Amino acid sequence: MTDWLLLLGSNHVDDGPIGDALEALATIGEVDCLCRRHLPPRSGRGAWYFNALATLSGDGSTSADALRARLRDIEQRLGRDRDDPQRVHIDIDILALRDEEWVAEAHAMDKGELEGFPVAMLLAETGLKIR
Repeated sequence: MTDWLLLLGSNHVDDGPIGDALEALATIGEVDCLCRRHLPPRSGRGAWYFNALATLSGDGSTSADALRARLRDIEQRLGRDRDDPQRVHIDIDILALRDEEWVAEAHAMDKGELEGFPVAMLLAETGLKIR
C-alpha cells in the first residue's frame, strides 16, 4: 500500500471546493484530511487561500504521473480554469509518498513546495517529517 501526501488549495470565497475535492479523492482511495486552514497570500497582498493537507491511500499500483493526471481531472471537473491564474477554484498537488516513511515527491522538490508557505507551516502543525 502507498500513501500520498497532498496539498489542496483554493482562493474561492469559502472552503466548499476543498470539501468537494476531498469527496472526489475518496472515489480513488482512502482519504484523511490532516488539517485545513484559511491563510493569507504568500506576498501579503491578494486573495486568501483555504489550504488542506490530506493523505490518500492506494494499493501501490499508481505512479505519481498517473495520480497527477487523475488529480488534474478532478480539478477540471470541480471548476479549475488554468487560463485564469487569479482564480484558483481548486488546486491539488502531490507533496510526498510513503511506503514506510514520507519521501518528497520529485515534482514538489523541483518547485520548492516543501520549504515554502503554506506547506512548511502545515507540516509543522501536523508534525509530519518528509525526507
